[in-house]
Amino acid sequence: MNWLRDNILKILIILGVAVVAVVILAIVFKPNNNSVESASKYAELETKLQNAAIKYVSQHKKLLPTTTENITKIDLKTLQCNGHTKNPRMIDRTLHE
Repeated sequence: MNWLRDNILKILIILGVAVVAVVILAIVFKPNNNSVESASKYAELETKLQNAAIKYVSQHKKLLPTTTENITKIDLKTLQCNGHTKNPRMIDRTLHE
């Protein structure tokens, strides 16, 4: 019983550190279910933007690449100005939810 009384402070410190370590580990290794939702939202957004670009290019055939090595980039503002997409803020909000 003397040993317990003499070392109670050390035991409490060790238990306190152990509890803090468990809490920190629980926070760090918490399963993140939002990553699956974000990936599906991103894939949906990517599909919508791709479809908008295809519609835009079908109306502006001069922009189509002449060979498979060429790449045509279409700015988001171009798609918005021509009515193929919604407000870019809505797109930005979808990505950050």
